[in-house]
Amino acid sequence: MMIPTNCTERIDGPGAVVYSAPDATVAIAYIGKAQKHTWFYRFKTREQRDAEIKNLFDGLERRKKAMDERKAARAAVVTALKVGDILYDSWGYDQTNVDFYQVVAVSATRKTVDIVEIPGRITEGSGSMAGVIVACPIEIPDKSKARKVRVSGPVSVIMKHRYPSKWDGRPKHCSWYA
Repeated sequence: MMIPTNCTERIDGPGAVVYSAPDATVAIAYIGKAQKHTWFYRFKTREQRDAEIKNLFDGLERRKKAMDERKAARAAVVTALKVGDILYDSWGYDQTNVDFYQVVAVSATRKTVDIVEIPGRITEGSGSMAGVIVACPIEIPDKSKARKVRVSGPVSVIMKHRYPSKWDGRPKHCSWYA
């Protein structure tokens, strides 16, 4: 952390610190534990410096409040999924892949579910290298292959870079590239 030699005045705020020169011409601000300054300005007046510092601290307060609200909203999310429900996720660039998952367990808090990947069956071709696919539910899925995932909404979950949601039972478009 670099602090200019003439910046002897320290102003602490919520999640940040500002070092300023006694004549208020120069100030440098650091947020959190950052080693690189957020800003390093020269001011004409003390009022300009104080306004900039207030702006920084107010912005940090708003950010903290928004983060707390998002955290509370995430904590309030519980799932409406139940054992046996099927989730699907489609992905791909040159082709459309569809993956299906079956819910095998729901936690007591309803914030996580255990899912296993299940196969799909292409029911009809809709053109060259394209078709529609439906899930093939498993009567007794192998729970040893289940993975625990966090709920992101009433009928959706979060996996790494994927967000499967409840399947409505309708066939989904898929395609493949030879």
